[in-house]
Amino acid sequence: MIKNVFFINVDHISETLGRKWNDHFNSLFRLTVPSCLKIDVSAFSKRTPKFENVHEIHLTGHGTLESEQLDSFLNQYSNLDFIKIEPSVNGDLINTSKILEVENIHLEHAEEFGMNLLKKFSGRNISLVDVFLVETELNEIIRKWIKGEAFQNLEAVEAMDFCFEGDLRADVIFDQVPIEEFDPTKRPLIFPYNTKIFNFCTYPIHFHGENCYDVKRESDGKRASILSRSAFFRMVTEPTDPPLSPVCTNCLDGVIAIKNTIAKIANFARITIGTTVD
Repeated sequence: MIKNVFFINVDHISETLGRKWNDHFNSLFRLTVPSCLKIDVSAFSKRTPKFENVHEIHLTGHGTLESEQLDSFLNQYSNLDFIKIEPSVNGDLINTSKILEVENIHLEHAEEFGMNLLKKFSGRNISLVDVFLVETELNEIIRKWIKGEAFQNLEAVEAMDFCFEGDLRADVIFDQVPIEEFDPTKRPLIFPYNTKIFNFCTYPIHFHGENCYDVKRESDGKRASILSRSAFFRMVTEPTDPPLSPVCTNCLDGVIAIKNTIAKIANFARITIGTTVD
């Protein structure tokens, strides 16, 4: 796979020089499509340039990122489509937090912040790893979606709680929720999920076995399929676009790899700010 990656070490830069540097960068590469910004969170303690026409952000680094730092940084970048955050995030999440304006989110170390984010999420796709899942709050999310009170743009939730001691309690998650047994004669066991979350490959989502149910939204009858297992929670809504046929996984992966390669060659210039080790 061919990638254009630019590694830039930045220790300190004034706002005036930052604007001139950004203009010079854009004149060199003549970016005509939105770009992806990859930045180490250690750079948050320094003055870094603001880049224009960014629609994806990937935050790397170790340790913990404070929610105030994250909000201050995201305040520079409106209209983001995707964000991926590797460090854990500590602090409160309020209704005006900028991360709530992003439609597609992946948190690598979601922990408690991830569950709070999921409860307030109004975007399309959210992927949470090492999140502290709370069964009663998952129950409330399902209920609000059914009633049309929240999560109306939701397409998919992927949440994995590898820190949980014991299994998630499906009886609490589905308590007093009007569920239907998942019927493979009405909907395929495998959904080729073709919405991108920060360049993750398209992959087939499987629905089968116990604790696998459908629910219906009261306003229009739209379905959502939900699967709860020992350490993860999955919820996928019925696609608005016609679904892909449940084809062979290997064939699907091959098509996806080709499409992703073409898309990256044609559409992305990747920028990295942070430190590199020789």
